[in-house]
Amino acid sequence: MVAIALVLIVSYILLAALLVAANTLVQRIGLEPDAPSIYNLAGGNLLQVSSATAVLMVFTTPALLSIFGKSGPWLRLLSKHAKSLLVTFGAAALIYVGATAAATVQTAPTVHSSGEPLVVLGVASLLSLVLLSPGTFLGLAEKLVGVILQAPSLHLHSCLI
Repeated sequence: MVAIALVLIVSYILLAALLVAANTLVQRIGLEPDAPSIYNLAGGNLLQVSSATAVLMVFTTPALLSIFGKSGPWLRLLSKHAKSLLVTFGAAALIYVGATAAATVQTAPTVHSSGEPLVVLGVASLLSLVLLSPGTFLGLAEKLVGVILQAPSLHLHSCLI
C-alpha cells in the first residue's frame, strides 16, 4: 500500500514539474502566461491533459503494474506508441506557447512589444507542422519556393538559373 502511495506522489510531482517547466519556458521567452484569453485557457488545458496522459502512460501505469509483476505487456505496448505520445505532448506544448503568444499580442500595449510574440507564434506553428506532418511541411515549402521563383517582381529566378 505504501508503494502505491509513493508511485502516486511521484506521479503528481512529475506532472507539476512538467507544468512548471512549460510556464517557466513561456516566461523566459517574454510572454505573459496569465494573459486573459480563451486561446490561452484552451492551450493551458490541452497542455495539462497531455501532460497528465504522458505521466500516466510513461510512469504511473508501468510503476503500478511492476508492483504486481505485470509491467511487461504494458511496456511492449508503450514502446510501439511512444512516438505518437511524444508528438502529441510536443504539439500540445507548442500550441500552449502559440496560444500564450497570441494572448500576449492581443494585450500588448505597443507594436514593439508585440513583435517577439508574433515571431514565437510563427515558430511554434512551424514546429507544430513539422512535428505533426513532415510531408505536409515539405510540400508547402516546395510550393512556397515555386511561387517565389515565379514572382516577376523579385527576379530571383534569373539569378538562380
